[in-house]
Amino acid sequence: MKNITKDTIKSIRSILDKAYMDIAAQTGVQLKTGAIRYSNTTLRYSVTGEIIPDGVDASDPDAIARADFEKNAVYFYGDPDWYGKDITIDGKTYTICAIRKNAKKNSFLVRLKSTGKEYCCSAEQIRDAMGLLKP
Repeated sequence: MKNITKDTIKSIRSILDKAYMDIAAQTGVQLKTGAIRYSNTTLRYSVTGEIIPDGVDASDPDAIARADFEKNAVYFYGDPDWYGKDITIDGKTYTICAIRKNAKKNSFLVRLKSTGKEYCCSAEQIRDAMGLLKP
């Protein structure tokens, strides 16, 4: 390898995520990689960790994500029951999948069902898509 590329970063992130799942299962601590910054020859990133709540299967990524969502949804004007629900925005179906805890706005992540790509949106956009906004 002569240069670090975007594909290299994707591969590294995938390897780290798998390793973090093993660490979570063994220690009960969920680790996450922050943004990876890189040049042609170097890279750097931050790692954060959080204790997995009691009763959550540390080897199940979806259970961990659900517990994290349920714990934090109300802090971002959301509803803990939104996790995993499908919504339709502009004719496209998305699944509500996570919360961006460091975001100032558009704190919720939704995954486009057709491609798996994730997008940011606000609690208000989700409420609107669910028909929960009052006219």
